[in-house]
Amino acid sequence: MSTDTRIPATIQAEFVDRTVYVGAEIGYYRLELGGVVSFGGRLNEARLGRAVRLLLDAEPVLGCRFAADVVPPVFQRLDTLDTARLLEVRESEDQEADAAAFIAEPFDREVDPQVRAMLLRGPVSDVLALRVGHLAADGGAVKEMLYLLSEIYRRLGEQPDFAPEPDLDGVRTPMAKASLIERLGSLSGSDLKTPAGDPDWYVPLLGGRGPASYVSTSVEPEVFRSALGLAKTAGATANDVILAALYRTLYRLSGVAPGARTPLMFTCELRKHLPPGTKTAVANISSATWISVAPAGAEGFDATLGRVTEATQAWKWSGAGRGSALGIPLLHKMTRKRGLAFIRKMMSPKEEMDPTRGAVVLTNIGVIDAERLDFGAATPVADSWLLAPVSPMGAGLAASAYRDRLHLTAGVEFASMSEDLVNDVLAGTATEIETWVASRGGPAARHTVVRDLS
Repeated sequence: MSTDTRIPATIQAEFVDRTVYVGAEIGYYRLELGGVVSFGGRLNEARLGRAVRLLLDAEPVLGCRFAADVVPPVFQRLDTLDTARLLEVRESEDQEADAAAFIAEPFDREVDPQVRAMLLRGPVSDVLALRVGHLAADGGAVKEMLYLLSEIYRRLGEQPDFAPEPDLDGVRTPMAKASLIERLGSLSGSDLKTPAGDPDWYVPLLGGRGPASYVSTSVEPEVFRSALGLAKTAGATANDVILAALYRTLYRLSGVAPGARTPLMFTCELRKHLPPGTKTAVANISSATWISVAPAGAEGFDATLGRVTEATQAWKWSGAGRGSALGIPLLHKMTRKRGLAFIRKMMSPKEEMDPTRGAVVLTNIGVIDAERLDFGAATPVADSWLLAPVSPMGAGLAASAYRDRLHLTAGVEFASMSEDLVNDVLAGTATEIETWVASRGGPAARHTVVRDLS
């Protein structure tokens, strides 16, 4: 069953895990996300394979399948981990594209654990791709998994018989201290509640399902550093800058009139609401919220950024996800002994989904810590980025940064959406940031390159 007998045969599925399963079942998104690490040298294949296997003991939920039909649903520890092919190795002439294609591949939910890895051997250096099941982890957890995998790999180089301690007591759900009255009130004040009124614009969908794919672009470190400096002066954050650039791009592409209702969803990290010192495990400890910043005719980037910052500040003053951090544990207690029927009823659309109305969701997974992502001096990390789940119902943009290089990726099904449109959204978002920085005396904007990684 496991190299460590302390690991239980089943692990409780939390409320967010169950909603992720139902959301994928309905068709909002696919269940795969992941991380990519580019190296300046070669990894040891045997040691990396061992490190991936030990990762499934260090964070036991990763060595499980999700048993959706069990009441209540649970993660069941797989008994094939020691013989499973957890790491694939192949030669690659386009490592970035092959890494994205690997992460986009679906898991076999019946037999696969929540992690698989691919080592892509290029002409002079390696790229590692980690495919992760969203049932067990969100983007913040994927970062922690990369850090942990690098630590295990490094320790194995020093001590070949090293075995990590399994994380058996880390929490896998949001939590925050509050009175019962505040907790009950959080149920009606969820960040996920649908915004008032229908939007006045949508991302057009072509309809139908197709292969999953990713599109990618980046903003160079010197430009993004300048953007962060300008943002700080204006009282804005990196997330505000990305949201403002995305909004300005969508205004232009959609052609909506000034004042139009323009709700945009972005994910929010809930780990900040955990009591100080709380030990966490790999989990879905996140939620999402809506803001609406209407187009205002001809205005510069600074004006749009100011209005976006005002909207996000209002969200922060209202608790910045605290309602979800309080309400999710309460919903879990109310439903933990039940199957998925209640969640299906709660999440299912009240009417048939309109295939012409796609959504845009921004997942800003944040900074990948270069000091923690350390595979050893012999194999320095050159770059790293994260990929959010592919969405057949719109464009799921992900933002992450490594050593001040901003990576923007979109996971889409091109049968459902115009490839040119997705390219324009990504290119426009990057160009908005670059042009703003150049206009304020920063490094000159470059020609934005968008890569279709299909």
